[in-house]
Amino acid sequence: MKKQILLSVLLAAAGFVSLLLLSGCNPIELTGTAPVNIAPQILWADFPQDSLAYSYNPTLYWYSKDSDGQVMEYEYAVILADTVNAQGGPSDVADNIADSAWISLGNVTRARIPLFASPDTSVFVEQFVFVRCMDDKEAYSDAIYLFLSRNNHPPTCEVFLPPGPQWCLPETTNSWTGIPVSWDGKDSLDYPGIPPAFLWEVRIYGPFADSLSADTTGSYVPMVDLETGDLLTTAKSGIITDLVTGWYIVYVKNYDDAFVPSIPVLGSLEVYEPRWIRHSDYKEILLVDHNKLFSTPRYGELTVAFRDSLTDYYTALIEGAGYTGAQYDVFDANDDLTVVVDQSVLYDYKLVVVIDTDWNRKISTTQQDQYAKYLDVGGMLWVIGRRSFDDPSQLARIEYAGLPFNYMNLTGAYLNTPNARDSAEFRGATPLVAGFPELSVDTLKVSYTSWPLNHYAEALFGVGYIVLRPGSEPLYTFQALDPFTSRFHAFPVAARYDPGTYKTSYFSFPLYFIDQASAQTVTSNMLEWFLAGN
Repeated sequence: MKKQILLSVLLAAAGFVSLLLLSGCNPIELTGTAPVNIAPQILWADFPQDSLAYSYNPTLYWYSKDSDGQVMEYEYAVILADTVNAQGGPSDVADNIADSAWISLGNVTRARIPLFASPDTSVFVEQFVFVRCMDDKEAYSDAIYLFLSRNNHPPTCEVFLPPGPQWCLPETTNSWTGIPVSWDGKDSLDYPGIPPAFLWEVRIYGPFADSLSADTTGSYVPMVDLETGDLLTTAKSGIITDLVTGWYIVYVKNYDDAFVPSIPVLGSLEVYEPRWIRHSDYKEILLVDHNKLFSTPRYGELTVAFRDSLTDYYTALIEGAGYTGAQYDVFDANDDLTVVVDQSVLYDYKLVVVIDTDWNRKISTTQQDQYAKYLDVGGMLWVIGRRSFDDPSQLARIEYAGLPFNYMNLTGAYLNTPNARDSAEFRGATPLVAGFPELSVDTLKVSYTSWPLNHYAEALFGVGYIVLRPGSEPLYTFQALDPFTSRFHAFPVAARYDPGTYKTSYFSFPLYFIDQASAQTVTSNMLEWFLAGN
């Protein structure tokens, strides 16, 4: 019964409220005087003393009170002591600092305050630091202040550039990531520990014809901050692009927390931009002779007497493909292991054709590195060789690094230790691509190679097979003298690779030992593949 009575009372009350709402009751009107906002207060948190002398920008601490709200922001101002004293002292100045002179710190209770400093390291500059706060009604506290002084020592800096000549393109690509440059600095006299972040200015002067004529008196290009576009940056490294061929000076200096600069440091760069980037008068082909020829006969090798024959044969193939003497050059690096074809030569040619007829010596690691850098900037490389990348003294795999793996797209080049007839069983190659002819060795030229017994003229000594990574296009397979006993028959011996930014090809047998008509067709097809559209 009691529950029913309580329910009835609640229903009646609800109905009464509904009637009041429907009848449009007037809201309660507030009367009286609104409370006045009370300005916040600010005080030093660590009770710092006046007249402290610093050789760096100090970190100051404070706290605030706001009895009727909350503090939203802190601001500071730094004014030279002479100016403050001339205007009646800090108490008078604190109440009259222009709004434009205050610098916002945000809602923080500590900050490293930048002080004025003189370029003269013996001078302590006297100044006052003022701090105030603002509440949520935009009322400001009275300013608190400190009398401080500071001197300064300039920072030092250094620049780090990659060693040796550098390739350069207008912009980075999948295979070329720019010229890396970095810098670092110290401010040990002012900051025995870790200094605050410096501001850095980096300039590039050039190009100059040579290192002797390079200086910093002329115009320069600034390296700007990639994120902000500013000429000064807190970054400690960058990437250089878009330099043409020549010598350059990289100029670096830093500014410390008093904006005092260091003595600039200079680094030099020798740069090569591929000539085909901005010019039309580059040459298409450089034929490089990497053969090591011997006076003393060796298994399957040509002697020095055939040097001119080799060069003449390959230049005839190039000219037979339609290229004139004005479109190619020959570079002879065959006898001296220290001769390297580097940027100063390679930058003028779109395609390098390497002839490497010997099996005794692979292309040096130094030379392979130069070719790799050349390919990074869009060059092209066709190696027509014999054991150009593997060790002839053993059954060797190509290392999973360097030119053959990363640029030729090969994982292996195989051949037995040269000591028996099964190392002399290459009689030709079977094509895998339309338009490429069946190849047979020229037995007369094979007979030119030296043997203790003169009866291996039917097949060429020292030809191995290659193992390809996915993405390569196989062109020819090994055709053995005796396919039923061969360990090499039908394995790839020629392939090409086009990842998009450069092109490469490797033939593990010299075209010199192939009948010339067939070799001419191969050469014409390959040059068309490399240079079509240039």
